[in-house]
Amino acid sequence: MGVQLWEVVGGADKGGILLREGEGTSSAKVEERLATGSIVEEVKLAGERLNYKIKTGSGPQTGWVSKNHWQGFACPGARDGSTCRD
Repeated sequence: MGVQLWEVVGGADKGGILLREGEGTSSAKVEERLATGSIVEEVKLAGERLNYKIKTGSGPQTGWVSKNHWQGFACPGARDGSTCRD
């Protein structure tokens, strides 16, 4: 399987997507947000958690996002909310 890329399309009204430092939902929040329009590479998918590394855009170079934030992610270029896995 090739590299899985995601584009941040949500969070514009909040300055980007909220992140955590670790896989667990009780891990520390990251102060800086991942900017809308950033492209990230999937590093690990753990249940409802996505670990990424940033490819383009601004924000932390790595981090974890909860599945409830996935509505903010889509295949690069897909603005209809469809996911890369559909």
